[in-house]
Amino acid sequence: MAIPIRYAEWRSRLREYLSDKETPLDLARMIRYALLQGPWQPWMIHHYQRHGRNPRLPSTDRSMFEAMDVAEAVRRLNVDAFAAGWRVPAGEVAEIAAYARATGEKRSDDPHRFCEAARRIALDPQVLEVARGYLRAEPILNSSKLYWTMPPRGDRDGQLRAAAEGGRFHYDLADLKAVTLFIYLTDVDADCGPHVVVRGTQGRKRFAQIFNRFIAEEEIQRRFPGRMHVITGERGTAWFEDISCYHKQAAAERTRLMLSIIYSLHRQPLAEERARRGAAARSGRAAGGTTIATQGPPA
Repeated sequence: MAIPIRYAEWRSRLREYLSDKETPLDLARMIRYALLQGPWQPWMIHHYQRHGRNPRLPSTDRSMFEAMDVAEAVRRLNVDAFAAGWRVPAGEVAEIAAYARATGEKRSDDPHRFCEAARRIALDPQVLEVARGYLRAEPILNSSKLYWTMPPRGDRDGQLRAAAEGGRFHYDLADLKAVTLFIYLTDVDADCGPHVVVRGTQGRKRFAQIFNRFIAEEEIQRRFPGRMHVITGERGTAWFEDISCYHKQAAAERTRLMLSIIYSLHRQPLAEERARRGAAARSGRAAGGTTIATQGPPA
């Protein structure tokens, strides 16, 4: 007999079940993307902008980006899907890089919860104003991620595999509407796997694009000529991006360290979802290894 559970718990258990099953996970992602990008998407965004009741995020007392133009950043996001020109001070960069090395992990989830410098950036008043301006609502600090790219020397195929999504152009959806702050924590030139963004490709996708979020570089060049922008820079280089635009990480020959911080319109912090997922997994083990299949078939 199926056991009724709340939607959030069901979703956590489903993600846990699919986490090591690549094809079903891709299918679940496509279904989610279709639900987020249907013809109702503009209405849903407008609804949450008008009626959302997100608690106001606390901010630090003083911005480390006081010279940056918030209004211009929001304008560029609306036009190009990214806004560059931000620079994180060297002290914060060094502190976060030291934290990344101390963890000994290739990827660290939610460093803003454990690293004081990452928290200061995530709650910086100017950063939050950009998020508010672009989302046109009080943002949710959805998640952050700290990750290394460590490509093998002299192995081009291995270097592509080391890049995000195999170095292919793709888009992502963190929420109905979201904005991400990216920060290079190491110097990044053309050999370090720079981020490449295709200007002005954010927003709703055509039906075929919903079910295939990857696009060949040849098609990018044909459909969006002159709109590929390669982002390089010294450590501390930062920019905002709507990751629903097409983007990729180029193949790297040298190591790169990156921090990303996502602000969402409606989707709640991923830390809460991970906690529910962990609780669901522990509950299943306590019940003798019960899996999600015992909760009834997924919708």
